Amino acid sequence: MQGRIAPRDERTRRAKLQRSGAFRLAHEPKAADTTKSLAETVSLDPGEFLFREGDAADALYIVKKGVLRIVSGSTVYETVRAGGIVGEMGIVEQGARRTASVIAGTLAELVKIDTAKFLALVANTPDFSLEVMRIMARRLRVMNRRHRHDHD
Repeated sequence: MQGRIAPRDERTRRAKLQRSGAFRLAHEPKAADTTKSLAETVSLDPGEFLFREGDAADALYIVKKGVLRIVSGSTVYETVRAGGIVGEMGIVEQGARRTASVIAGTLAELVKIDTAKFLALVANTPDFSLEVMRIMARRLRVMNRRHRHDHD
């Protein structure tokens, strides 16, 4: 069947994402020592906003559990699951406002990464910064495709 992912394939894909995601990288031994004392966990109920488009941005968040949606108005840009990150633009471009809202689709648990923790992770776990850049690049490509499609 083309275009659909079988349930077992979806579970395998999710497991791979979690093993290769930002969450795993942030919890490698070197990174764990750096972030252990700085860790702040954020819990969200279904339908609760983590932040809204236009809010001041001071952190990125790693999804430990649950499902989040990145939205602007009525458009859902992406669904993010365990191992993924949201809010990365706010940590990279300091002083910027949030470019989208993030809302919990399910009960969710996240790890808040402020600027100090982010810089420590980058210094101690270079793969973490590469993962953040890969996510930003993928999201930019998706938005470029949507923009081209909307203007064809």
